[in-house]
Amino acid sequence: NEDEFPYNPAPIISFKNKELSASINEEILFDASASYDPKKENISFVWKIDGQEFTQPKITYAFTKTGEYDGSIKVTDEQGQEREFDFKINVKDYTVTYWIIFLIIIVLATLISLKYISKAKNKVDHKLKK
Repeated sequence: NEDEFPYNPAPIISFKNKELSASINEEILFDASASYDPKKENISFVWKIDGQEFTQPKITYAFTKTGEYDGSIKVTDEQGQEREFDFKINVKDYTVTYWIIFLIIIVLATLISLKYISKAKNKVDHKLKK
């Protein structure tokens, strides 16, 4: 008796990022294009991200709100054998952090400049007194 359903291994998913971090409106590349089927069958893709579905092997997506999001990629071969991989995306608003760092740099640069101006002024005053 020949087996009607010969062994058909599930596709191999190349995307392995369990957790991703991004800032608001930053485009994230989700790339599973190196995925393959061990028996060389054609494969199809279904990404589920932020309540939406995408069917390309490689997509870009930008989140508009902060939070932790669930995502998944499912790869299916011609015989219906599939494999799924779940992941998380942490989206933060780094705008405030960038502004704070920028202001600290400006303050430090100002303080350093004032120090050198003061030293230069003291040297000039000292030479003028001679």
